[in-house]
Amino acid sequence: MQLKEDFLFDNRYRLTRLLGSGGFSEVWLTEDTKVSNQRKALKVYAPGKGLDADGVQLFSKEFELVYDLNHSHLLRPSHFDVCDRSPYLVLPYCEQGSAAKLVGKITEEEAWRFLYDVASGLAYLHEQEPPIIHQDIKPDNILISQDRRYLITDFGISAKARSTLRKSMGNVKSGGTIAYMAPERFGKDNTPIKASDIWSLGATLFELLTGDTPFGEHGGLIQKSGAEIPNINGKYSQDLKTVINKMLALEPWERPINRQIVEWTEEHLNGEKFNISNKKEIKASYSSNARPHISENLQKYIDGMFEKIILKGENFEPEKKWLRKYLEKENISFENYEKDFLDFPQLIADYRQTHSPVILRMLNVIAANCFISEEKLQILINESEGNQCVAHNETERKVRDESEKKEKDKVEKKTKKSGYFMEIIILQILIYIIILFLI
Repeated sequence: MQLKEDFLFDNRYRLTRLLGSGGFSEVWLTEDTKVSNQRKALKVYAPGKGLDADGVQLFSKEFELVYDLNHSHLLRPSHFDVCDRSPYLVLPYCEQGSAAKLVGKITEEEAWRFLYDVASGLAYLHEQEPPIIHQDIKPDNILISQDRRYLITDFGISAKARSTLRKSMGNVKSGGTIAYMAPERFGKDNTPIKASDIWSLGATLFELLTGDTPFGEHGGLIQKSGAEIPNINGKYSQDLKTVINKMLALEPWERPINRQIVEWTEEHLNGEKFNISNKKEIKASYSSNARPHISENLQKYIDGMFEKIILKGENFEPEKKWLRKYLEKENISFENYEKDFLDFPQLIADYRQTHSPVILRMLNVIAANCFISEEKLQILINESEGNQCVAHNETERKVRDESEKKEKDKVEKKTKKSGYFMEIIILQILIYIIILFLI
């Protein structure tokens, strides 16, 4: 099925104009013939080729998750279906287009608003369970609503679904997205992580300001090879430049998280004066694993608290009052500690799923920020990994116990049998002796 203008797609949506196309999909402006010819955007995956039954089922399951998402800076689909083995989404039509039209033209204030909107939407995606990593933040995937809000689109497609599309569509290019890919995506372990989206957002904003991506068409691969972040020319504030440089940091743990970016942009948009270079950041100490000295009692309390929360699944809220009290006694900010801590359980979960060395390094650094002892960190990691195999280990234990029991029963039966045999022999000897005596 080849898509073209005036084609009636799925007996309902009349295609009026091609809005865009990539390696795996096409986006069309359509008229909904069943709803007063309303204009809507239609995104069709694997057009002309379609997917096999497994691919269609995979997409159906993934888009079930998307329907539950609701945030003011996400472009939510209104309908999902499949036509001629091609999954498709019906989306609101954004007449203002995408942020791509702002490349090299965006103003300072508009850049801050763009950053706030997109970071807010990403924070919402990253806080889902399991987290949704966008993997393809770029100007084309940020649309502009009628009221000038920036909306993230094309989210919720996992690496597995992208691989399925790639196999179906054959040897296609990625649509230039390599330019927005973080350095860690070019290593042996290229598992997408939240910090990768942060880097992509930094590269996107860099392009909106300067007219080009920071490392050209090769993205973070050039930075991974040793290139430094280029200067941002133009009459932009040092605060804005600093935020972008931090987002483009080589190491994932040196980048701010979405929550921090939102806080910075809120302060700016509310007219609060600040020097971002001097502000304490959530990830400020991520470049060093040095563990600050704390009292032995506080160390024991923190290690015990993490064990209860990570391994036993207890709630952090009841601990807040006591933790604040203990930290303040040693002149440690509870607020900064709490922000660091909130990342830790999710990092444990992420590492449990991926065994990524990048996430492991982040765990080591954030553990230092949270005063978790190295011994306790190792226990948390090992036992968290072990928790995945509890059912398996329990089954193994039962099988082993049953095997030992059978072996024991076998030995006991053999022993009893031997005992019976000896008793018979002794009885026969006694009978023989008695007969001899009588004779």
